[in-house]
Amino acid sequence: MDLENWMPSPSYVRFVLALLVLIIAIESSGHANEAFAAPSTQLRGFGMVAKLGHSPEFNDQQIKLMRMLGVSVVLWCPGEWAENEKIKDQYALLPEVQRDIHLLTAAHIKVMVGLFRKNTLYANPLDPDAFANYCAWIVTALKHEPIIAYQIWNEPSNFDFGSQYGGSWNGVGNSPWLPKFVEVMGHAARAIKQADPRATVLVNLEGPPLVFALRSSPHEFADIDGVSIHPYAGKFPPEQVPWGGPENYLRDGVALADADHSLVSNLRFQADDYPEKYLGRRLQTWITEYGFPTCDLAVHPEHFDCVSPQAQAAFHARGMILGFSHGARVWGIYELTDEGSDRSDPEQNFGITESATNGYVPKPAFLTLQRLARILGANWIYLPNIPASFATPDSPQIRPGVSAPTVSGPQMEWFATARGYAGFIWRAGPYDEITTPARIRLSVALPATARVVATDVVTGETLHPAHINDHGVITISDLPIGSSPRVIELLRR
Repeated sequence: MDLENWMPSPSYVRFVLALLVLIIAIESSGHANEAFAAPSTQLRGFGMVAKLGHSPEFNDQQIKLMRMLGVSVVLWCPGEWAENEKIKDQYALLPEVQRDIHLLTAAHIKVMVGLFRKNTLYANPLDPDAFANYCAWIVTALKHEPIIAYQIWNEPSNFDFGSQYGGSWNGVGNSPWLPKFVEVMGHAARAIKQADPRATVLVNLEGPPLVFALRSSPHEFADIDGVSIHPYAGKFPPEQVPWGGPENYLRDGVALADADHSLVSNLRFQADDYPEKYLGRRLQTWITEYGFPTCDLAVHPEHFDCVSPQAQAAFHARGMILGFSHGARVWGIYELTDEGSDRSDPEQNFGITESATNGYVPKPAFLTLQRLARILGANWIYLPNIPASFATPDSPQIRPGVSAPTVSGPQMEWFATARGYAGFIWRAGPYDEITTPARIRLSVALPATARVVATDVVTGETLHPAHINDHGVITISDLPIGSSPRVIELLRR
């Protein structure tokens, strides 16, 4: 080789630059090995949308990243209906799907299986009986695999049903797609339960169409255990959703959130209140997509705000903490990796790492969620009534769950963990870098030798607020709170 005249290839340059960026990103977090050190335990309920099904190298990398993160559930469609039934009544999983299931099993990651898309083998590509037969087959084929739930369809007004049958996306007025979908849902759910009575069956029918279906066809929900929800904040901060308020009520005819557009009310309305009213029971809450695009801040998409990588990290942490605090069985992040490199397109930039082309460089959200996994672990318990309060210079004493609003001002949520207690504190609302000192007081059964550790969840920076442990009454002073959650860990020695 002529070393004197040697010039690196463009692909080699991209590889070296990606490696340098990765090293810088990890070092700047304050924890140089965080991105590659697998957590000792997974985070119970930590779901991830990972679009497996590409090359083995791509799939292997995604599974490796999920293992590093502490993901416990992957939200995945192991081939669409038409891919798994190419000849009528003859079914087979693709070899790469079987390979990925084995790798996920080895990584101790459970699978929520998506059952999805039309099949043009049939005169009616959305034939209820044909789809139910397919569902029964795949449940039988996967009965001995680590399947945590089966989800019937994904956004039916956007995918297949709306285009085939017509009608408004929200089901208002004459919307033929909605009763047709509900029929398919009922057939599929019955077939799944017949194939495996222990299976958990979810449906991704949310918003006004869910309410209309519950009201008109409650019998079709007999075998539905839970509702799969995509509570994207859109142009709001993570404590809010683009539902609620008089304008949405007038448009949709039903309320999907309170007047504050709060996330917690949106989850409660869809999984608790309306099912209780029309079914006489609640449905499990599964969040199967939730994310924020790190696109160009100068771009103003119609449905989403582009956010900075730091804001994406803080927003993901705040959304997950609120979700776990309000009954979500799984909180699913959309998505693991960027789908492209066009910064003007939000759809390409929802990942918590860069794209495969850009070397999977972790964004701050990757490290933030990894930290949450290590803090909460597999055995966390939400503590809604822990005797704790906090105050800031501009806020009176607030006890969480009683007087604290859910969409503005300081927020605090506490969990019991295998190591002690963990309390997350932040200020709701748009992202900024402003912090305010806070004083926290709580009473817990911990020895005087217990350690108090405070950390910025997004940066990983260790904070050093003053604290006193007076016979189980712990007072923490001058803890800076802001848009990025802080966590206070009370650790047994």
